[in-house]
Amino acid sequence: MDIKEIQKILTERLLDLMSEKEIKNAYALSKVLHIPNRTIYSWLNGEKVPRIDYVIKLAKFFNVPTDYLLGVKDEPW
Repeated sequence: MDIKEIQKILTERLLDLMSEKEIKNAYALSKVLHIPNRTIYSWLNGEKVPRIDYVIKLAKFFNVPTDYLLGVKDEPW
């Protein structure tokens, strides 16, 4: 799996998880997680992949494994 595939999967899964928690946009998520809005926006647009500390923070917040966010696992449990 290359970086573009990881970006695509992460973007799709992050948008799905945000929808489940009724988080409407990058700004709302940035306020909850204390991560810069621009940083989250770059993930949602598939421009960048989060640093490992942010992947861990996202996984804890959404209660899913980091492997799920990065596309290693197909199911969040």
